[in-house]
Amino acid sequence: MSAELIRYAVLGPIRAWRGDKELDLEGPKQRAVLAALLLSANRVVPASAIVDGVWGEHAPTAAAHLVHTYVSRLRRVLEPGGGSRGPGRVLARSGSGYVLRLEPGQLDLDQFTARLRQARACRQAGDLAGAVDALTAALAALAGPPLAGVPGPLADSERTRLAELHWAAVEDRAGALLELGRHNELTGDLAALAAEHPLRERIWALLMTALYRAGRQAEALAAYDRARKLLAEELGIDPGPELQRLQQQILTRDAGLIAARRAGGGEGTVVPRQLPAGSAHFVGRSAELSQLNASLAATCRSGGAVVICAIDGIAGIGKTTLAVHWAHQVTDQFPGGQLYVNLRGFDPGRMPTEPAEALRGFLEALGLPPDRFPRDLDARAALYRTMLAGRQVLVVLDNARDATQVRPLLPGSARCLVVVTSRYRLTSLFTHEGAHQLALDRLNAQESRALLAERLGAGRVIAEPDAAAELIESCEGLPLALAIAAARAASHPGFPLAGLAAELRQEPTRLDALDGGEPQASLRAMLSWSVDALSPPVAAVFGLLGLAPGPDISLPAAASMIAQPAGRALVMLRELENAHLLTEHTLGRYRMHDLVRLYAAEHAERAHPQPSCQAALRRLTGFYTHTAHGGDLLLAPHRPPLTGLIDAVPGCQPQPLTELKQAQEWFASEHACLLAAQKLAASQGWDHVVWQLAWGLTTFHRRQGRLYDQVATWRAGLDAARNSGDRAAQMQAHTYFGEACALAERHEEALHHFRQGLALAEENGDLRSQAHAHSALTELWEHQGDDQRALAHATHALALYQDLDDPVMQARMGGDVGWYHARLGNYEQARDHCHAALILHRRHRDREAVAATLDSLGYIAHHAGHPAQALRYYREALDIFRGLGDTYREAEILSCLAQAHAALGERSQARDAWRQALELYESQQRPADAERIRHHLSS
Repeated sequence: MSAELIRYAVLGPIRAWRGDKELDLEGPKQRAVLAALLLSANRVVPASAIVDGVWGEHAPTAAAHLVHTYVSRLRRVLEPGGGSRGPGRVLARSGSGYVLRLEPGQLDLDQFTARLRQARACRQAGDLAGAVDALTAALAALAGPPLAGVPGPLADSERTRLAELHWAAVEDRAGALLELGRHNELTGDLAALAAEHPLRERIWALLMTALYRAGRQAEALAAYDRARKLLAEELGIDPGPELQRLQQQILTRDAGLIAARRAGGGEGTVVPRQLPAGSAHFVGRSAELSQLNASLAATCRSGGAVVICAIDGIAGIGKTTLAVHWAHQVTDQFPGGQLYVNLRGFDPGRMPTEPAEALRGFLEALGLPPDRFPRDLDARAALYRTMLAGRQVLVVLDNARDATQVRPLLPGSARCLVVVTSRYRLTSLFTHEGAHQLALDRLNAQESRALLAERLGAGRVIAEPDAAAELIESCEGLPLALAIAAARAASHPGFPLAGLAAELRQEPTRLDALDGGEPQASLRAMLSWSVDALSPPVAAVFGLLGLAPGPDISLPAAASMIAQPAGRALVMLRELENAHLLTEHTLGRYRMHDLVRLYAAEHAERAHPQPSCQAALRRLTGFYTHTAHGGDLLLAPHRPPLTGLIDAVPGCQPQPLTELKQAQEWFASEHACLLAAQKLAASQGWDHVVWQLAWGLTTFHRRQGRLYDQVATWRAGLDAARNSGDRAAQMQAHTYFGEACALAERHEEALHHFRQGLALAEENGDLRSQAHAHSALTELWEHQGDDQRALAHATHALALYQDLDDPVMQARMGGDVGWYHARLGNYEQARDHCHAALILHRRHRDREAVAATLDSLGYIAHHAGHPAQALRYYREALDIFRGLGDTYREAEILSCLAQAHAALGERSQARDAWRQALELYESQQRPADAERIRHHLSS
């Protein structure tokens, strides 16, 4: 048949394919029109006959027009290029009707009826085995109720006709198997069929015969009684002559019932027991075992569908161990036997097991002589399903490469259960076959300790608890890694565990320590097989991701690192995730198991030249630097922008942040990665990246009260600025590092760096940097209780910003001047400065400065004896700081709010505000502030 010919199916839902692509046949009525044409293929079907077949007596007035419309749509699907005209068309008009031209083999119904004819010919020739094969192949073509979902009288009548053909084929096949002496394997199937179709007397006759020949005379007579009662209750009739005669033959032990030809020289059902030996050291996995038990229970209510449990996980996680251990526990639930095959989906140097080869092994295990194996994969799979029909068999398909390899090995019987293991997540089995997914994760600390104790003996683990804990941590709950480590320890019983733990502690040698000397006992080798199965571009991405700093990576960051558009990067990350070499632990964020990361970094060094790796890391650190800069401008839109921002390298795609909340969330989710990126940049000597990342993190760190992170990032930033020789960068770095030290109450160090920054600014005549330094010095002197000095620096900074004609910073410093007047008790002067500043802040829409000035006005009101007015100021300031995500200032406002409540005698409200402030101070590691609040709460 030409590759361009369309294949059609009516033995199930009506479907059509061109090559491997299924065609969209659209709605039920259009399918019904196609069914009418297919069932009369190569003959003209009058339009009126189609109307009658699709709508019957309830046809609408425009039915003929609708038929024409549906035919036109079908023609576009079946002949998308327009095809030829007239007689050459596949679907053509002829007079008042239509004709659909098919060649032999295009329609599954034709193949089905051809197999039935073949079976009849074989039987007439005395070839019972050939008849069984033909009938098995015919029944395999049935994909469900014929014309499923197709409406109309024609479909209804054809369903009845085809169903009768189906049952006749089932009964003929069972009869031939009985004649071949294979009665033992038939009893279960026939009992299930009799229960499903209790009014088909021939099924009962076949069941009674099979039971009698299997030596189960009493059960055969009981089957007759059940049939008799059902026929009487449902139809009010007695069993027919055949059943009655058969009952008498069984009662009298008629020798004629025993005569039967034998298949393959023997009779009876072979019960396969193919499970490999289970692990002697299995521990834990109670939740996973419960999930497998739930899958077993589901076989009782599957509604006719085979139950599949797909276990997936990274290499060495224990998929096979779990599957085989559980299978041995439930063998009594599968009296029909247990089939097992290693599909070798990821074995090195070997091709995955072909489904036809696996089926050959299964059929042989089920007792079928090799000379009766069908050559065709579909026929072999159909025969396999037939032999398992009605039997309770557990099928374990281990180490599968993909769902395509698995599908031909799935039984058709709902009484069977299939367990599949794979390093890949077999999503299509879940989507199309409804498989239960079981993603195997690492062992927890308790399970890991139990595994070590099981392999080394509890005494040795108890004797060195710290070393055992370090071993467990280094192996990260990976059973294979734990088993290799335990094997090394067991081979040297006199060596302390601490020595092995020390070896595993070193990252460069950790994978070497987890190498047992042969591929199946080497974590590096096992991971290499998974990577070898990846497409080359994704394998390259895997290596680069192993170099990424930080505990995880976001999709936009990964896209920059690998220089791919986000959509293409997502596809690649999903392939790695499906291979369990990467985990999407939070929506849009991916991380690697640490041992996998070590292997990925090794792979990158082997697969990529050093410049390529360096370029990827440049793109990644550029991503973090530029996105942090843009995010900081959203957090603090009135902060003077950074000058001299490094250019983004080609392929770097900074993430566009457009809203304050989005920026806050980005900094929170990327914080650990930003710190790691700065350390990486420092190790590589990328000085501008180091200090500019510190700059980008400044607002976030301060608002979150991450004072020690602020000190660490600016210490690194200052070192980098010095290394770069960039004097402008050094000016900023000294001042920002001084601010960080001041907030962390490292006052002498802060003063030193403020003076350094100020001296550089004065030397270069940089008024803005001078103003920034004086502004920063105000906080230092405030923290040291010298408000007069703080006021002097604030006044000096204000004058400089006036010279710079910077209205935003003038307003800010005016507010600071008011604040220090308030601290000195000059309340009227302070109030004037703050009110004037507040007007300007609102005009500039400077929310942070508005909140700070409201805080100052609250302080003034409180100390001037107006606590109720202070409360109003503080509450408004608190709302703004919370909206900005400024938890540092939120804690301070809550403390002030509590004092105002206390002044009003509102002790309950005061204590509540102090408790909230204490929680924030403790989380920000501000011990002096926390102790002050504890004092208030205890009084």
